Amino acid sequence: MIKYYQHLQRFKFNYFNQKLPKKLVLCLIGTIILGNSTSIFAQSVTIDLSKTYQTITALGSMELDAAEVDELEAASMRMHWDPEYNKELEMSGNDNADPNVLDISKFKHNAEYVAKAKYAKSKGVNIFIATVWSPPGWMKDMSKNAYSDQNQWACPFVNNLCGGVLPRDKYAEYAEWLIGGILSWKNETGIDLYAVGLQNEPEFPEPYGSAVYTPSELKDLLIVVGRRFKKEGITTKIYLGEILWAQNNVLAFMRAVNDDPEAKDYLHAFAIHNYDTDGIKVGGPSAASWQLTYKEAQRVSPKKELWMTETSGHSFDEAGGMLLAANLYNALNYGNINAWNYYYLRSNMNMVWHVSKSFYKFIKPGAIRVSAVSSDTEVLSLAFKNPLNSTTTVILINNGTTAKTVKISGSGLPSSFSAFTSNASSHTSSGTKAMVNNEVTLTLAKNTVTSLSGNLVITEADNDKETLMAALKVYPNPATGIAYLFSQTPITGTVEFTNVLGTIVKSISLSGNEQGSSKIDITDLAKGVYSVTVKGPQLMKTKLVVE
Repeated sequence: MIKYYQHLQRFKFNYFNQKLPKKLVLCLIGTIILGNSTSIFAQSVTIDLSKTYQTITALGSMELDAAEVDELEAASMRMHWDPEYNKELEMSGNDNADPNVLDISKFKHNAEYVAKAKYAKSKGVNIFIATVWSPPGWMKDMSKNAYSDQNQWACPFVNNLCGGVLPRDKYAEYAEWLIGGILSWKNETGIDLYAVGLQNEPEFPEPYGSAVYTPSELKDLLIVVGRRFKKEGITTKIYLGEILWAQNNVLAFMRAVNDDPEAKDYLHAFAIHNYDTDGIKVGGPSAASWQLTYKEAQRVSPKKELWMTETSGHSFDEAGGMLLAANLYNALNYGNINAWNYYYLRSNMNMVWHVSKSFYKFIKPGAIRVSAVSSDTEVLSLAFKNPLNSTTTVILINNGTTAKTVKISGSGLPSSFSAFTSNASSHTSSGTKAMVNNEVTLTLAKNTVTSLSGNLVITEADNDKETLMAALKVYPNPATGIAYLFSQTPITGTVEFTNVLGTIVKSISLSGNEQGSSKIDITDLAKGVYSVTVKGPQLMKTKLVVE
């Protein structure tokens, strides 16, 4: 501002002493202002770490390859199950005539995907989800909703998988088939399946493994599967939907579940896909649609997480990368989503990869979104704090056609940030940015995504806040008999279970537990809601519902 003032003084002097034309002086002053706008008039992004939103479950991709694990640092892996089209989960015919008697030997997972999962697990990936693209062909009725264009893709070579419906008298067989897939996955990989989706894009037949359900049918299937999971002690969570806002039936599918007192209790998350009407071209919900989806997911108790489980189709150039960045922003900011999953990310030579890395590398499981308000509508801002890995992250998306100077401020921010910038050609470090008087100023090139990462500053006063609850995870939740505690650090110290009256009803000591895993016997706890507190080197809290 001082430099700007000096410019004005100089031109004021010249105007009055040398009689320069007034229009020329005004033009020159305008040139100074416009030419120096990124350095004179910095836009502001204000971070409020005390104002919190959703907790991130994971950001990931389909069937992770080594580069996605090592370079992209995706935190979740999604698989699609249909037994004949992709043969990711193979099953030759019915295991037997009784849906209540499971022959696990009849189930086998694709060896390539098993190997990928094991590698991902060895590198710290803990969230593995599956979605059903089609029930086995022998279960389905192809006289209804079969895919009609048999000239597209591989449909002519597939046995009864492109479209069709699952008859209600096969719902029990379907539940058994899911359990077979879950248990065989555990046997072959040693990995617990975190969640399973009941049907990929259930609204319309597609030219690949698919099936069609009405909202009422999918809700009824959820009840059958949920009852069977509960009976068999299956802790894998259930999500459903994987529907498109472009079809205009998202809320109908959600309300069918939420309005049923039994169905809603079996569901962990609703899922959306980021596509246009055909389920192929990229599209996705608007900000308003994301807000409506989130509102419906939160309408019932227990509240549902909201996931985006598939998108693709972005062009690999600057336009496609910036569209993906905007899609991510809308989903995280307006939808308060907990999980995001790209269909395939296989190359590190394009902007879609670089933009994904700007998010995946820094927004890890357990990250809590906090308030980040930008004064410039062309600078989209997101911020997160993560008690699990003690980081604070700021994401800045410059959608403008010019460079932007941005001043970031807020109480309790790190003393410095490591900065990384993604553009059409690379994802590279842009140095360390030091905070001065709780502020840091940086310039964002046009059409870029900048990620800032620093240490999370935790004070003693923060220890009792709900925001630290994400440092400790418990599943299943609700639980019966056995619960597992998870954190990014070894769980050492005293674990206390406190009921709603504030009474400590159970206390155990843990010492030197393996990172991320502690098995707790809760058979002595009555049904109810409990606060779980680990009092050790790091105070950690969460809540547990016992059924």
